Order: sequence, then C-alpha cells, then structure tokens
Amino acid sequence: MSNRPEGTLRSYFVTIRLNINCVKNNSCKQMFRGRNKPLSAEQKNQGRESAMKKYISILVATVVIVTACLAGFSVQATAAPIRVTINGRPITTEVPPVVQNGRTLVPFRAIFEALGAEVDWNERTNTVAGYRGPSFVLLEPGSTRAFITGREIRLDVGPLIVAGRTMVPLRFVAESLGAQVEWVEATRTVTIVDAPYPAAPTVGRTGGEFRSLYSGELTTLNYLTSGTFAVHTLAANIIDGLVEFDSFGVLHPSLAKHWTISPDGLVYTFTLRQGVPWLTWDGREYAEVVAQDFVDSARYVLTRANASATANILFRFVRGGEEFFNGTTTDFATVGVRALDRYTVQYTLRSPASFFLSALTYVCFFPVNGAFLAETGARFATDHLTILNNGAYILRAHVPQNRRELVKNTRYWDRDNVHIDRLFFQFNREAAALAPEMFVRGEISSASIPTAIIDGWRLDPVRRELLRPAPVGAFAFWHAFNFSPRMAPQFEPENWRRAVMNLNFRKAIFHGLDRVAAMLTFDPYDPLRQISNTITPVNFASVDGIDYTNLPALQPIVRMQVFDRALALTHRNRAMTELRAAGVTFPIRVKMPFNTGSPDWTNRAQVIEQQLESLFGREFIDVMPVGYPPTGFLDATRRPGNYAIQEVNWGPDFLDPEAYTQPFEAGHLTYSDIALASANYQRLLNAAKAEVRNIRRRFELFAEAEAYLIQNALVMPYRVGGGGYVASRLHPFQGSYAAAGPAVGKFKFQRLLDRAMNVEQFNEAQTIWARDRVIALRKAGQ
Repeated sequence: MSNRPEGTLRSYFVTIRLNINCVKNNSCKQMFRGRNKPLSAEQKNQGRESAMKKYISILVATVVIVTACLAGFSVQATAAPIRVTINGRPITTEVPPVVQNGRTLVPFRAIFEALGAEVDWNERTNTVAGYRGPSFVLLEPGSTRAFITGREIRLDVGPLIVAGRTMVPLRFVAESLGAQVEWVEATRTVTIVDAPYPAAPTVGRTGGEFRSLYSGELTTLNYLTSGTFAVHTLAANIIDGLVEFDSFGVLHPSLAKHWTISPDGLVYTFTLRQGVPWLTWDGREYAEVVAQDFVDSARYVLTRANASATANILFRFVRGGEEFFNGTTTDFATVGVRALDRYTVQYTLRSPASFFLSALTYVCFFPVNGAFLAETGARFATDHLTILNNGAYILRAHVPQNRRELVKNTRYWDRDNVHIDRLFFQFNREAAALAPEMFVRGEISSASIPTAIIDGWRLDPVRRELLRPAPVGAFAFWHAFNFSPRMAPQFEPENWRRAVMNLNFRKAIFHGLDRVAAMLTFDPYDPLRQISNTITPVNFASVDGIDYTNLPALQPIVRMQVFDRALALTHRNRAMTELRAAGVTFPIRVKMPFNTGSPDWTNRAQVIEQQLESLFGREFIDVMPVGYPPTGFLDATRRPGNYAIQEVNWGPDFLDPEAYTQPFEAGHLTYSDIALASANYQRLLNAAKAEVRNIRRRFELFAEAEAYLIQNALVMPYRVGGGGYVASRLHPFQGSYAAAGPAVGKFKFQRLLDRAMNVEQFNEAQTIWARDRVIALRKAGQ
C-alpha cells in the first residue's frame, strides 16, 4: 500500500457510486449540458446510452487506478524527470533519460558530446563509439558487451533503442572517460564532475623553421631493418604507427582509431582511420594507408634475408613470427598478422603481453606500402626518393654529407598538432664545436653545450640566460665487457678474453671505476643526477605501487656504494694470482673506443684511463682509448666486437622490464654474449619471460635476473640517458615523451620558443610537467 491518506481511496469509491447512480436515475442534469426544456423519449434514450458509455469508461479507468493503489503503487503525478549535470551545467536531450534495472540511460550523442568526446556510429559493425584524448568507449546496441580503450567488460544493462535513439548507460560512459558520477535522490539528478585532461604547454609560436647541425651521417633510411636510433627518430617524424605517446607519455590512438583486445589477451584487432595517404617526397599521393600495409611490413621484417635488426622485437610478440624468421615454416599465413578487411588489422600474440600496445610505437611495427616496396626493391629507403611518408612530416631531401630537410605534411590526419613548418639538418663534421656559437648568432635552433665551455657560458650574462639542463631520459648506459673480442693483434684479444672470464678481474674493474669522476666530464655541476646502479632506471616501471628497482632483489644494489677503492684492490690482488696461474700476461691491454664527435666522451675516455691506471698500477692494466669518427662508429667498434671495454647504451622498446634485457640475451649478435661468461643469467631470464599472468611475480623474476647480472660484474651500470646542457628554442616538456621507442625524437606537438629557456625556467616547467604527468597517467588508467 502507498503512503496516500486513507480518505483519498474512499473518495474514489464515492465517485464511482455517484457516477453509477447518476447514470441509472438519469438525474445528473449537467450531463445534458444544462438543458431545461423537456426532452423527447428518443432524446432521453440517446442521452442514457451516451452517459452510460462515458461513465463505463470512467469506471474502468478508476478501477485501474484503484487496483494500482491496492498493489502498492503511487497514484500521484508522474515522478519528476531525471536531470543530468556536468560540472554544474545541465544537459538537455531530445529523448529524456530512462531507468532500466536501476541504470540511467541517455542518448549516446548527448553524453559523449557533453563530455567533449568525438562521436562515431558504425552502421556496418553496429557500434557506437566515443573518443576523448587517449580513451575511447565502444558499445553495441542490444549487447551487454563493451570496450574501454580496447579492454572488454560486461555491462548490467547494455545500450537500448528508445524512440529511435540509441540510449547508453550514463555512469559507465562517464566513468570510462575519466569522470566521477553521483546520484542525488532528493533532486533526482545525476551529477557528473569531469576534471579536464592536463594540457601540455602551448607556449611558442606556430610556423617557422627549426635548424640544427649533425656530424654522424645515416648509412640507410630503412626503418624496417636499421637498429640505429637516429634512423628510428627520423622514421617517427615521417611515418605513423597504430598508436603514439603524447607529451606526458600516455598512449593515444594514431593510425588506429580504436581497437579491441580479446579476454585472453592474445588477439588485438585494430580499426584504422580512413583516408590517410601515403605521400612521395614531393607530396604526391601514392596510395591510401590500409591494413595490408601492416601485414606487408611484418613479412618484410620477418624475412631473414632482409637482416632486420629489430625482427626479434616483432617475433618476440607475434605468434608464428619466429618460426617464419627461422625458416621452420615458409607459409606467412601462419604468422599472427592479418588484414581482416581494408581497414582492420589483427595481431595474434604468442603469449599475453600487457605492454604490447607500447611496443607498437617501435619501428618494426610501422607500416609499409607493399606495392612501393616491390617497385623500389633493393633501393627501398636508400634516399628520400625511395621512401613514402604518412606522418607529421615529409622527408623532402636527404643528401648524405650535406643536409636533411623535412616539411610539414599538410594532408596529415592530425595536422593541427604539427606547429613547426620545416626541419632542416645541416651536416658538419665539427658540429659539436661549432653549434654553440651558431646558436648565439641565431643561425640554428638548438645546440648541445660541451662541458669544456659551460663555465664560460655561466659567467656570460647573455649566454647564461640561454643555458638549461636537458631532461634525463630512459636510455641505459653501461660499460660493457667483451667476452668475444675480435680486435687487432696489438690489443692481445686472447689475453683479454682469458682475463675477462675471471670474476675477480671483473669485480676489480667494477668497484675501481669512479663513475662520478667520469660524469664530471658530462655534468660538472650535478654529476649524480644521472648515475644509476641498475640497468633498468628508477621510475621506468612499477607494480602494486612499488618501483621495479625497489623490489627485494634490486634494492640492495640501488643502495650500494659501487666505487670502493679498498674492495677494488682486494679483487685485483686475487685476480692477479688467479690469472697468472691461467697464463694471462700483464699488463692486460684494455682497448676502449670512444666517439671523436663527442668532446665529452673524448675527455671521459682520458679520465677513465688515468683513474684506473692510477688505482691499479700500470703493471696490472694498460687502458688504451682509441678514437673513431661518428659516422659508422658502432659498425667499427661494438657490432664487430672491436673493443675490450666500451661505453654502450640501450633504449627500451616497450614498457616492461624485459625491454632492457635484449643486449644480454644469449647469442646476441651486436652486443657481447653474456652467456659465454655465465649460463645462469639466461636461465633466470627465461624464467622471468615465461611468467605472463602474475605481473608482480614477473617483475620479481626480472629483478632477480638483473641482480645476478650486476652482482657478478657481467656489466657495469653507469648512468641514464639525456642530461647535460643545451641551448634550445624547443620546450623540453612540449613534445612527445616516452620511456620506450623513438617518441622523444618527434617534432609533433613542438612549437618554437621566441627565446631559449634558462635554468630557473626549466626547473619550474619540469615541476609542473611532473605533477601533470601523474594526473594524466591516472586519468588515462595507464
């Protein structure tokens, strides 16, 4: 029974009684419209029939109302309509909100647009989609299945069709796009509080030209085979992949408009943007970017004859990729990359990988047009004429030992986020020495400032205002021991090989290398800013709120005092005894290559030579720095094994601790093979890679493997990348940012500042960026 007073129901029964008597006795004169003159018999009969019909209808309606009351429903006026507000602002809809099984549903277009999302309706797939920043929501009318940025979930109430409009669950849509939702019963109002996604800095101007010098020439432009970071960053400016990082390191859709991930985490299905063109160097359209371009790219990378340096990244993820690469199968249909239709590409993984989307920013997943690849053959990507562009810029010219020129792609799908019109890079063998003064004169837009002249810049009132730190990056730098030396005879490679296999010898060098003294050649004011005791940097990845480097296996290493003179000499004495017994001759010659294009590196090699020989004595080791030119430096040193100890580096390809392990894998072709010195590391690494379900356990296993690598002095961690000092008209926190892949070299989002930042401005901007990045990552659920 309702809360209606008892007398109200009694009045309904009284009304019924009166109406019946009125009809029966024909005494209700008002029913005959107030007529006072006598009526004929025929008129009286017609009136009785009409009145009876009318009051039967009233009676039926009244009985229905009473029945409802007796059933416990209110017979008051219809409940007040549901109101919806976003940040206090009411939104109106053509069809009012409805409640279904306790869930409020609203027209999809109204709620998406009110939240600032782009709306899409795909009639072919019967899909409603809303896109906002890094997030998107996919719903299917008539189904309880939905996707939040690719992840499948099940709804209590799915979308419905009401009055010709598709109604979607309000709370689900709003919360999926990062808003907070509350129901206020007293006013029957759904209140939505939507904090905006943090905005990247927008200082600087649109248009203009960025100019820079470089001294290390590219030997190829083939992004599908090259392992060189310079090639990767060039490719990232002219070619887009399926996803990309924004200024906070949050993944956004790029060529993929949206995607779905199967519940088992093995199948990723991407729907491409339509109408994205492949353009030649002079801006002519060659073809449209389609799903088959990703299939053709994967086939090219996995064809062993093409010698792709990044094939292992692709087949590390994709089912059947390693078998095709190794020739176990010649049927590419067995590889987990398929074009389902013109605009849908699907990847099937060999095992679940929660970080797969981040790997897609790497060059081996970039598309290539198959017809153009066949047309150019062996000439593909040898110059600007033999490469196609679909990214923010078009490679207009590449003249080796002269210049590279990139111009804004005016047909780019996201051209509103490309602000610099032209990028011009001038080759000069003396770039490092000439660039600082050329920047002061306004001839170039950015220059690294070598340590040797920083003091002069800091004392100069004009130059001091142009100088700022460079942000610290995620590249890992370490000093590598070469366990398979292929050096010229004068460097005694076999003597070195026998020495480096000795644990005490390695630990002597490990604890005897003063990394701070070496870093002073790079940053004399804050050398500890980049020192790292681990290969995987602090703040790269975390699990359950714990930084990877703070897991139990690595925490003691992070806190360890690495440089220890007494400990180093203890290991030296033990090593000398053991090595003499093994037939090693002294002093042990230590070939240490350095890049002559880097004044800091040149100075650092000399500092290390003097420091180690001073500590251990020339009777123990003879450190021999050897300079090589920047062009082809790695091809002359690390890759052929032409070194004893070398400063090397590695950038992660995806956001997982495994990303830092590739150089230490057994049988690696371009880094020293750790397995030659110890098979235990590989066993630990295999166990970590095999754990794909329990992410906490996976991280712990990788931490144990990395701890073994360092504790046994198989590598000598040194520092993280970035850092140093620059003078630049680029905002350091405006462009793409990522700890993985080539994003940091992209010019998308960048504007040219009218004047370079100084140190104080840099520190302030970095504080704001760090705060906003946490908000952005949290809002995007990344």
